Amino acid sequence: MALQDQPAYIIKMRAKPGMGDKLFELATVGMEKSGSSDRFIMAREDDDPDVLWNMEVFKSDEAKDAYETSPLADELRDEIIGLLAEPPMRIAVHPYSAAPASWVSAGPACRCERGGKSTALVDAVGHPPCPTAGPRSR
Repeated sequence: MALQDQPAYIIKMRAKPGMGDKLFELATVGMEKSGSSDRFIMAREDDDPDVLWNMEVFKSDEAKDAYETSPLADELRDEIIGLLAEPPMRIAVHPYSAAPASWVSAGPACRCERGGKSTALVDAVGHPPCPTAGPRSR
C-alpha cells in the first residue's frame, strides 16, 4: 500500500504530573504489541515531559480497524485514560511524504559486515541494531 493511502493519527496526550514516563512506556509497548502500524514516532515536548505526541501510520484500513476493536486496544485505552490530565487529542490524517523512505527509524550507520545498516530498533528489512554503531567512516 502506498504511504499516502495508509491511514494515520496524530495524537497528543498530557499525563498527570509526574506520570509522563508511565504514559510513554504504555503507549510504546502498545504500538509494538499491536502489529497494526508499520511506523510510528513518539515525541516528548521539551518544555513539558508529561506531554506525548504520537504519529502512527497503520499498515491498512483493515489493520487500523482490527486494532481499534481488539482487546489490546481496550486494555491500553483504559490504562492510558487513567494516566491523563485531560482528554487526548486525536486527528485522523494520511501521510503525504516521509524520509528516509526505507527505514522505520533511522539511526547512524554502523561499521560491521552488514554494510552500513541503521542502528534503528529494527530496520525495514528486519536487521536488529548493530553493536558497532557509530558515525560513518568515509
